[in-house]
Amino acid sequence: MEYPPGYFISETQISVVSELKFVSRTTFSRPKGVIPTKSEGNQQLCYGIDLSRVLGTLGFHTRDLRITLNRTKGSCELLVHYINERALPMAFTLQPGEFARDFRLPATDGKIYCLDDFKEFPFLVVFFTCNHCPYVLGSDEITRETALKFEARGVKFIAVNSNSARTYPEDDFDHMVRRMKEKKFPWPYLYDESQEAALAYGALRTPHFFVFNAARELVYTGRGIDNPRDVSLMKINDLDRVLSELTSGGEISIPVTNPVGCSIKWEGKDKHWMPADARDLG
Repeated sequence: MEYPPGYFISETQISVVSELKFVSRTTFSRPKGVIPTKSEGNQQLCYGIDLSRVLGTLGFHTRDLRITLNRTKGSCELLVHYINERALPMAFTLQPGEFARDFRLPATDGKIYCLDDFKEFPFLVVFFTCNHCPYVLGSDEITRETALKFEARGVKFIAVNSNSARTYPEDDFDHMVRRMKEKKFPWPYLYDESQEAALAYGALRTPHFFVFNAARELVYTGRGIDNPRDVSLMKINDLDRVLSELTSGGEISIPVTNPVGCSIKWEGKDKHWMPADARDLG
């Protein structure tokens, strides 16, 4: 079956089609009693579906799309034309403007967390970390200071360990529990044993920070500080800068930096292996 270029919404189906090939399809249910609404620029609503959020979850940026809405009695049709190649899904790492990916992960406190469990917090920092990495060990106290500094401003930190315990046994769940008992960090420590969260966010290294606004749009991804292995040499604290800008209502001056640290330890791979489509951010 051939698909013409565009983005189409009907009563039950959304399809994203590039100018060259079919990209992906996601199925939605029509909310009961909801009817098509008027066009609202790039924040299109059709049967209660927020277009910008849908595009974000598929890796698209609405700022790179020209969107027109055709409404009929039974359905909506949204035609999307790509303004530039940045509208195509990004290769690996979540990009500014995209939405936080959901997860369901066990934590060292005995609970299982999903993204919605943190909806009370205006801002989120999801960061990928572990137990053994010298860049993590060297900068954990700076991360703690930053988390405590912005706690009163509605910022919640969430730590995720996605490293393979077969590659580094000290990164297993038992060691996570011991580390939290010893350090008492002010964040939940989640275990991504399947590495699905690392793939969904495109985590590259430990530590790797992802900062989200109230709408759960990514506003920053990258390093916490410029020298996490030896904080005595630290000159730049990017995470502090970003959170200061975000919580004061300002624009994020630098939304992307390269994370500095050890690579994520992928299951069944050499400890230095990285996915082929993973690349530097800066």
